Amino acid sequence: MHNPTIRYPKRRPRKSVVRFTGGGVWSLLSLVLLASVEKSKAFQLQGPSKVQARVRSSTSALYVSRSTLEAKEKKTKDLLQSEWFDDSIGDDSRFTSPDMEMLLGIEDRIKWVPAMMPIIAYFLYDPTAQAFAFLIDAIAQNNFVPVDGGQYQAKIIAPAINGVVLPAVSILFANLIGTTITTLRQRQLDIRTSLNLEAGQLRILQSLLEVLNNKEEKQVCFAYLAQYTSRVIAESQPMPSDALTGSLDTELNGILRSLNRLVVMSQDATNKQVTPNPLVLDKAYQSCTKLYDERAKRVAALRSTFPTLHFGIVAALAFSICIAFLLESNQDILMFLNAIQLRILWTMLVGTFSALAIVCYDLGNPFRGSYQISTSVDQLYTIRLALRANLSELRSEEAEGSKTVTASNGSSS
Repeated sequence: MHNPTIRYPKRRPRKSVVRFTGGGVWSLLSLVLLASVEKSKAFQLQGPSKVQARVRSSTSALYVSRSTLEAKEKKTKDLLQSEWFDDSIGDDSRFTSPDMEMLLGIEDRIKWVPAMMPIIAYFLYDPTAQAFAFLIDAIAQNNFVPVDGGQYQAKIIAPAINGVVLPAVSILFANLIGTTITTLRQRQLDIRTSLNLEAGQLRILQSLLEVLNNKEEKQVCFAYLAQYTSRVIAESQPMPSDALTGSLDTELNGILRSLNRLVVMSQDATNKQVTPNPLVLDKAYQSCTKLYDERAKRVAALRSTFPTLHFGIVAALAFSICIAFLLESNQDILMFLNAIQLRILWTMLVGTFSALAIVCYDLGNPFRGSYQISTSVDQLYTIRLALRANLSELRSEEAEGSKTVTASNGSSS
């Protein structure tokens, strides 16, 4: 639809064919020029066309994406200077906490339990057997005294104990204790494997980040990687925090965002100097993916423990076997003739159950006791020191560069 403000030239009636002479050509060109000028004025009155609006919107979108990247870079720099990057969470100062000192004190005493319990059981067998016999008589409320010292009673009840109760309890106890120890030990091996694989991927990712040309993104990636190493160290302590162990939002997300920014920069013609090698980026993405996978396996293994009810059932079964032994040996004549043999058998029984209890307690936490895998965590301290060295080197280079720019500006002024 034409704008009413435009005045188009009137067409002459076509009475004859127009002969294009020299003057006719110049008059035609002048008419075309006049029409184009009037049309441009009409466009200025009506506003930009759809094509111009689309071009302008795409240009503004480019400016917005560029400004968004700059805002993210500024936010990342602010994070680098914030307390969130205080990676002292995995330092050796953890041993000075009162809870850790109390835990270490308890472990120092617990390791003597397998050696002390058999000795205590040997000397306390007679009082224990007498107290058990008195308790049985009090519950049964017997108004007679067996003349054979309870031998006939023990002979009558022996088939029920040895034929049904004791085999069932023993088989169930053996299955539960075997499953418990095997599962806890396999859990420790899985955590150790994941820690070693994570340490290897951290070294690979560190070597890949060292060849990046963009110093700002390199500094951000090294800071995130050092903080992630501190997180792994903190999660591998005897008393880790549940908030750290169950966290899914780790520093690997920040590293991926930095790599994504490098990919966007590499597609821009004005950032050829920061274009990373595609092979380096591909390997870096693969390392991050493997770190995600190994962290998921390690956290799942750390949080996959037996409930308290499971250990309560195992303890009840062990206590039932001890009760069965006291029922079998509740004879005066047997205690008189074979007192030393009964003490030795009772000592073996109590000592075995005490040792199994300590093994289960030791395997319950992979980073304490005799079965601990803390040696796999020591390599993470070395990796973190190397990352901190790279980070401090980049910061010193940045400080020297800023000093040089300031000096050059002062000399030019």
